[in-house]
Amino acid sequence: MPFAFYVDWIVKFRDGRIGLFDTKQDRTAKDAKAKAEGLAKYIKDENLKGKRLWGGIVIYEKGSRRLNDNEVYKYNPNDLSSWKFLT
Repeated sequence: MPFAFYVDWIVKFRDGRIGLFDTKQDRTAKDAKAKAEGLAKYIKDENLKGKRLWGGIVIYEKGSRRLNDNEVYKYNPNDLSSWKFLT
């Protein structure tokens, strides 16, 4: 059953893109599968309509911010190889 949620951050970039970011940490990152996959699907669907969205789940881990924008969400604090670094 679909559910609504609100991202923590909406950022408009100078180039016109809109960033949608939901921050998580520890247990909330482990439990974010439905939100992460729903957000990835929303971004993909809206971009097919001509929008310029990007974003996903953001964590702060070992001194860096990381982004997961994958269609299939996986969180393992010991293996963040599928997460992108945000600068």
